[in-house]
Amino acid sequence: MDYSLADVVRMTGGKRRSVQLWAESGAILAYPATDKRGTGTHRSFSRDEVIIACCLNGLARRQVGIGELIRIGRGLRTFLNRGKFRAEIEESISGTEPGEYYLVVIWPEEKDPYVLLLDESEISPEIGNRVKGHGLSIILPLTKCLAGLKG
Repeated sequence: MDYSLADVVRMTGGKRRSVQLWAESGAILAYPATDKRGTGTHRSFSRDEVIIACCLNGLARRQVGIGELIRIGRGLRTFLNRGKFRAEIEESISGTEPGEYYLVVIWPEEKDPYVLLLDESEISPEIGNRVKGHGLSIILPLTKCLAGLKG
């Protein structure tokens, strides 16, 4: 399914100009046939890119800079392309699974971020030991981040 820029804005709850900036900078990627094609061509995005935009929105609201959003977007894209966590993400979106899933985004200073998917039972003080020394990290609650994708 393809999503327009207006769809991405609505689903993320972000500002139109912010979503445009993410697309222009490469934090989210439009389909190549629709990206930077000039007046009259509207960008369109894949479901994965909308998921990335939903995750980036909360970070952008907390003043994470565009350079870091680009890096985090790459890390999330790599995570989504691995595919083995797709079912958990879709369950989180649909709300069919009773528990909550969390994305732990860890970004070392000189490398692209990487992402872990944890369920509610795995979130504990010990998570600090798993990410300690690997760079900055943030935990994103998937159900809340992806609420705009329901329906």
